[in-house]
Amino acid sequence: MGAVETISAGVARRMALAAQGFDRPRPAAVTRRQLRQVLSRVRLLQLDSVNVAVRAHYAPLFSRLGAYDRTLVDEAAWTHSTRKPRLLVETWAHEASLIPVEDWPLLRSRAKRAGWWRHYEPVLRRSPALVEDILAVVAELGPVGAGRIEREVVGESRRRQGPWWD
Repeated sequence: MGAVETISAGVARRMALAAQGFDRPRPAAVTRRQLRQVLSRVRLLQLDSVNVAVRAHYAPLFSRLGAYDRTLVDEAAWTHSTRKPRLLVETWAHEASLIPVEDWPLLRSRAKRAGWWRHYEPVLRRSPALVEDILAVVAELGPVGAGRIEREVVGESRRRQGPWWD
């Protein structure tokens, strides 16, 4: 058995930060190329409606790239053309996320077992037009948060008291 190597806490910290891309200088201008470089390290941007300062999926990029135009991420996630192919796809990867398109098959292989939707069946029995209503709102408004969809479908938010939203 070989000798055990130890490193200091400071070295371990620097290694962890470097592995996440925090050891690189921020670029003068942020392009799709820089976005790809960050995504090659982090592999996932969590979508979260918390927006005290900015939506959660923009923050990891700002912390690594500095100030950038957020439409760069929006276009990479929700716009596709021959000249600018989509870089990100929205999916469920333990949390609502944007992931690189090339990683999507890795999560689809057996990520959702047959029958995962069974918990939604009672909701759909009570409101059979709900799916069509939600799809219509998203088709009309584009990428929007769940709260906006709820206001459009129900007319107003019906949040319950407590730490989690419906």
